[in-house]
Amino acid sequence: MRAEYIIKQANQIASFFESMPDQAQADRDFVTHIRKFWDPRMRRDLLSLVADAPAADAHPMVIRAVRVYRGEIT
Repeated sequence: MRAEYIIKQANQIASFFESMPDQAQADRDFVTHIRKFWDPRMRRDLLSLVADAPAADAHPMVIRAVRVYRGEIT
């Protein structure tokens, strides 16, 4: 998948969940959404794009959630 597409989609999901008052719960909900609705290839691409060297345009929630919940995304 194209990196721009993966990051754009992840950022849109993060934007939805960032309005939640509990940041930790928002991160978990973001990861749950990714795990439920994204194809395994997309999840692997997201991990490779963000986990080790975050994409410059990735939403802070995307970076944080991928790092904290990496094992739950695969």
